Amino acid sequence: MRREVVVVMVGALGLACGENANEIGTAHEVPGVGGSGGDDGQPAAGGAPDGNAGALGGAGAPAGSGGSGTGIGGSAGGAAVECDDGTDWNLDWQQLECDAIALINERRATGYDCGSGLLAPVGSVARHQLLTETARDYLKNSMDQYDCFEVRCPGYEDYPDWVYASGFSGTMEYEVGAWGQRDAAALVDMLFGAMSICEGLMVANADQIAVAHYDGAWMVFLASGGD
Repeated sequence: MRREVVVVMVGALGLACGENANEIGTAHEVPGVGGSGGDDGQPAAGGAPDGNAGALGGAGAPAGSGGSGTGIGGSAGGAAVECDDGTDWNLDWQQLECDAIALINERRATGYDCGSGLLAPVGSVARHQLLTETARDYLKNSMDQYDCFEVRCPGYEDYPDWVYASGFSGTMEYEVGAWGQRDAAALVDMLFGAMSICEGLMVANADQIAVAHYDGAWMVFLASGGD
């Protein structure tokens, strides 16, 4: 198992959806029909039945009275995902987590040259709820208490045992942490720009993923199997 922690500090803030932003659009019979306009007028992302992500729909009016946004089908990516998982985790952060997963799956689905030649396409990875909550708790505890976001922060030196102690029964395939990327696209671009990390994120065995975002810090777990 490769284990690598990346520390990248980025000063500029990326775009994030507000708490009153639209929900992610669900799959429709026509590509990319977005969600309804939100109170803060943010656009919704459309979804298509063939699994391609729709382009961003039009934003609603600032007062939220704008019409629904309609997007066209994208060239790659996963189907639109409902990002509110019912937990009390910050909805802005949940949106960033979903955005990162969609971008990772886009590159896995099309194949990617990590620097040593094109890697063949591999299967998509699905968000695993237990792993996601485990990664979030880990980030929150480590950042709040120790300002640490590596996989072996104080109290968590026995990685991956502390992940399995949460009840996950699959196999951990890869993990990476980062800090400073407020935009999911910036995170994924950075991760896929480092050869060893890129190859780790393209591991074919993986079919589960957890992306956790906590106040500018990220943790990404790839795993296989498990309930």
